[in-house]
Amino acid sequence: SLDYALKSLQVAQKAGLLIESNSASKTLYEVYKSKGEYSQALKHFEYFKQTNDSLFNLEREKKMANLEAKADIEKKELAIQKQEVEIQKQ
Repeated sequence: SLDYALKSLQVAQKAGLLIESNSASKTLYEVYKSKGEYSQALKHFEYFKQTNDSLFNLEREKKMANLEAKADIEKKELAIQKQEVEIQKQ
């Protein structure tokens, strides 16, 4: 389990895979904690928290971008509706 998790973390970090890095670091934290290797457990827990925060921020940014896009679409639709009303008045 330890060797697999270490290899997983290494591969995930090299590939820039944040979710997989997060998962592997959590696993490593749990393994080291259960073995009583608290220094290593702390190291991986801190990395887990860091990647967790990054994932949270990415998700928040994605939601904000979606909300902004929806607001832009609604503004454009409203402008089109106003133009259609003006054309009908002519």
